[in-house]
Amino acid sequence: MVDKFIGDAAMAVYGLDRSSNPCESALQTALGIRDGLVTLNEELVGRGLTPLRNGIGIHYGSVVSGNIGSEERLEYTVIGDAVNIAARLENATKELPSPIAISVDRYNLLEEDSRNQLSALEKVSLKEKSMPRPVYGIPETA
Repeated sequence: MVDKFIGDAAMAVYGLDRSSNPCESALQTALGIRDGLVTLNEELVGRGLTPLRNGIGIHYGSVVSGNIGSEERLEYTVIGDAVNIAARLENATKELPSPIAISVDRYNLLEEDSRNQLSALEKVSLKEKSMPRPVYGIPETA
């Protein structure tokens, strides 16, 4: 579910429907986005325009979901540490050699075929976390 658009970013949420493997669903969506971006960038470069770049952070954990805000402006969203970690992983892709960053614990929840598409990256220091965290990603293709 696309939860919201924030400037040039989008936040999607998986697992609220108790799907069997939300981490797998998130990764497959991310890979689909990457494939689409490769195609779009080929078209942009063919027209003499600058290719686009994106970053995707994937993490999974407990969240609070519901309508948050005031009577004047209620908004459905999810909040919690898992959301913060995913956002920080997305931000880390600016410095990583991968447009996708998935936390190691969530990497371990993926199907074997999906894990085989990913590579270990350097450990990433995330804001407000005491220890650097191992992450996995894919080679840059766009």
